[in-house]
Amino acid sequence: MGKLILKRDRGFADFFRKYCVYINGHERGRVSRGGTFECELKPGPCTMHLKIDWCGSNSVTFMVEPESVVEAACGSNLRGWRVVKAGQLLLNNPDGWLWLSITGNGK
Repeated sequence: MGKLILKRDRGFADFFRKYCVYINGHERGRVSRGGTFECELKPGPCTMHLKIDWCGSNSVTFMVEPESVVEAACGSNLRGWRVVKAGQLLLNNPDGWLWLSITGNGK
């Protein structure tokens, strides 16, 4: 088995809300502001994305190797001046509300 460690930043947007973590189309858990989500994954290709209400994140695809640890990070795209564009983002690109990236893939 491999392991996924997802760290959420401490940004102010979505302060009280948890992000739902979807791996290969199935909800596997939730991550709080400044929190960490961990789970074991079977070796092979995986796709992950996040959801909050009707908004979400980009999807990332990664390979899980046996005994490896995949590290990822996430947060809200509503930072600084972008807060004034929240309505536009919600209407035009709801899956751009959150960001998600793989930060490390190793043993």
